[in-house]
Amino acid sequence: GSHLWANTYNREIGDLFVVQEEIIRTLADRVGRRIERPLPESDAAQVSALHYHLTGVAEIRKDNSAAGSEKLRQLSRKAVEADPNAQFGYIGLAWSYRFDAVFGWREQEYDRNEALKRGAEYADKAILIAPDDAEAHHVRARIHTEAGEMEQALARFDQAIALNPSNSNILVGSTDALLYVGRTDEAINRIEHAKGIDPFHP
Repeated sequence: GSHLWANTYNREIGDLFVVQEEIIRTLADRVGRRIERPLPESDAAQVSALHYHLTGVAEIRKDNSAAGSEKLRQLSRKAVEADPNAQFGYIGLAWSYRFDAVFGWREQEYDRNEALKRGAEYADKAILIAPDDAEAHHVRARIHTEAGEMEQALARFDQAIALNPSNSNILVGSTDALLYVGRTDEAINRIEHAKGIDPFHP
């Protein structure tokens, strides 16, 4: 409950990832850890891609419907146009196809298996670009789950959780695959852990 550290950063928007890394390093130093990796370069295109991605995520959270998913898809395509070498747009596209598979929102255009195939391709591309992005592994794990590929799903969820152990969405999402293979106690433990991180998670 006490004030430990504060700082102000005044940078160009393209420096977002540099500032983020500086904050991470400062906090790591405060707890006695040292981060040994190069600072990222300033990249306005990547920041634009992230902006489109986060806007798309906000749209689907606000309106979890075919229309919301279409907005997510459109904004994800804009993210890819802004920076095809960033993972963000591909993650959004993977989610949109996963939603199509689950809810049948575009079944007049393609069936469930085709939606999962397209989603998997986008998720794999995101992982190839950014293998340390937990959300890329998360969406791939969800697609494995929908495809009935539980072993792959559980391995991918474990990877996502290792990369971001404080993400309650990933923890809760992983419980589907655990339940499907009968690991109920582990699923309950993960839900309890997620509640400890975010008591307001639905």
